[in-house]
Order: sequence, then structure tokens, then C-alpha cells
Amino acid sequence: MLARENGITLIELMIAMALGLFVLASLVVLYVSAEKNIMAQEALISIEENTQIAFQLLRKNIRTAGYIGCPSLTKTFSVKNYPLTIWHKIEGYQDNKSDVITVRQASTQSADVLVPMYDQSIMVVSSKPVFHQGDLLLISNCQSAEAFTVKNVFSQKDGIQKIIINTPLSRLYEERAEVSHLESHTYFINQHGLFVRDQNNITIELVEGIDEMIINYDVENNGQLARMFASEISDWSSVKGVEIKLAVSSTNNFPLKKIGYAYVALREG
Repeated sequence: MLARENGITLIELMIAMALGLFVLASLVVLYVSAEKNIMAQEALISIEENTQIAFQLLRKNIRTAGYIGCPSLTKTFSVKNYPLTIWHKIEGYQDNKSDVITVRQASTQSADVLVPMYDQSIMVVSSKPVFHQGDLLLISNCQSAEAFTVKNVFSQKDGIQKIIINTPLSRLYEERAEVSHLESHTYFINQHGLFVRDQNNITIELVEGIDEMIINYDVENNGQLARMFASEISDWSSVKGVEIKLAVSSTNNFPLKKIGYAYVALREG
């Protein structure tokens, strides 16, 4: 009998190749699955972060709607020379199948009047925040509030600011009156992102991946709260709270979308 020659047969080679291809295919499937899981986790993290940032920005601004310092907006008290009233501190409408909301208020960062005014066109205020020529500002104490435009600013010792006013104020304000920027922010959805347009008509994107924003308002009517859309509201001074719904999608090309909700109660006074 002849001894078997060393080596492998064609059949053995084909079996080995088949087993190798099977193992390789299994590894490819595992790799693709792991890659999809990683992309899904990244997409979910991105959605959660963008949702949180969007709600944080909206809550902070909406909560301070109508803020003007010491005094409070009422039906008999408004800001002079500027459309900031209890009826205009917050407004909304629908545009391109997504809601738009506008919030108006004074900045919560204010400077103090350091010496009593001797001229209705001149005031001396503390160093921060820094004001510039052309700024739209609000001066208020507990009895009055009015808007004005800065004609010029001169920096004095220790950063103290001497402000020249474009149009004289209606009165002379005493020491410790507050001076702050007047702000208007309009939030809207465009090209899968949350955008804001300010009082200077400057528009920036705040958060990407926001596909839709739907807003409902809690409106007080005869002592009861009613949930309404913007188109149903005739008296914006009666709005007590805002419910925001955001449709947020992933930004890494993984097909994932999530709906988030937030509620903001408007400050009283």
C-alpha cells in the first residue's frame, strides 16, 4: 500500500476557506452592529444635549418676560418711549408650520445711577455693564421707567460711565436708579435649528437639530386657566405659563428623533 502524501486535499482546502469566510462574515456583522450601536448612542447623547440646551435658553428668557427692574408692568404702568407693556412682554404666532415666540424685557444685569441727575440728558452710572453709543437702554426706579438711546459714553475714573442721552428724559432720576439694556428676543425654527433674532435684528443659530417647536399658553380667564394656541389669544397680558414641545433629531446622520417637553411659569410682577 502506498503511503499518503503530505499536504491537504482540495476538499479540505475548500472547507477551510468556507469556515474562514463564515468567521469573517460573522466579524463583519458584529462590527457593523457595534458601529450602529455606537452611532445610536452618539445620536441619543446629541439629542439629549441639544434638547437640554434649547430648553435652558428658552426657560431663562421666557421666565423673565416683562422684567423692568424695581417696578412691575401692569395695565396702568408701562415703559415710556418703548412698546414694553403688560400686553407686549410676550407674544407668539405660527410660521412655516412651527411656532414663533417673542420675549421682551430689560436685562437682569444693570448699572446704578451714582449721583442724582442734574440734567435730563446726562447721567453718571457704575462701570458694569458697559454701555456703548447707540445702545437702547432702560432707566427705572420704583415709580417710573423709560427707554432712551445713548448718544455718547465717556469712561471716567475706575470705569465710571458718563452717559449722554439722545433725547432728554421726562424727569431727573435720583441716585440708585437702575440702568440696563432693553432686550427683545424672537425664537423660531429654521433649517433644522433653533434660531433667535434680537432687538438689533441680528439672527444667530442657538441649537442645531431642532426640527419643530410647538407652543401652548396657559391663559387666565375668569380665574381659570385655559390651554390655548397663539392664534386663540386676544389678551397676552393674561398669559401665565408656556408649554414648549420640541422635535429634536440627531445630527450625525443616524435616523433618530425624540420629542421633549418643558413648562415655564411667567414671573409675577
